Amino acid sequence: MKTINQFFLFSLILLISIIFIFNVVLAEQSSVQLLQETEIVSPPTQAPIGGPPLLPMTVIGKESKVNGNLCSNETIIEAVIDGKVRTKRNCNIDGKYTLAIIGTADDIGKEILFFVDGTVLSQRETWASGKVIADFSFAITRELTQIELQRIAEAEQKKKQQELEEQQKQKQQKIITGIIIAVMLVFILLIVYYVINKQAKQAKQKIYKESDNKSDNNTIKNKKKKK
Repeated sequence: MKTINQFFLFSLILLISIIFIFNVVLAEQSSVQLLQETEIVSPPTQAPIGGPPLLPMTVIGKESKVNGNLCSNETIIEAVIDGKVRTKRNCNIDGKYTLAIIGTADDIGKEILFFVDGTVLSQRETWASGKVIADFSFAITRELTQIELQRIAEAEQKKKQQELEEQQKQKQQKIITGIIIAVMLVFILLIVYYVINKQAKQAKQKIYKESDNKSDNNTIKNKKKKK
């Protein structure tokens, strides 16, 4: 009985270990791709005519939105003075951007117009050398282009397809895990049956042997009595 209990305990530990290993192997390794902040820097523009360049004016946006969503690196932000683009940058993926607006002594006090994807903002600033605006965030609403609408539709379709594939993978994983568990249970039951059957045979053989020995002893005793 002690041997059987030890065997059952060993079988249970083995089964749990195998199930754990297969679940780890079959589990989909989610590879999470981290989005990093990127800033696409346009080629430096020439210093405007009208005197030596001064320290650029810095404009920082912290939470800028287009159509209710944080602007992405596809959003182009421009700073214009006297009809000339002084700097152009792409928004970062989290709605942040930084503009370094160059100018000369002739630009001091002039109005700066800001354009987002070609749409002028109502917000205005005046240029000053070395001036820093810590938060010049914007929020605009504009019509989506045909390309943007197509990208949104493709993204939604891709998301649905990924969800469907994920569901199918999970179903397949459950089926495979169930088959493995069933096979292991059958294997363990066969081993248990073999061990129990073997022990039963050994017990019978022991009984037969003891019976034979007892019979032999009785025979010897009878012979001695006759003598």
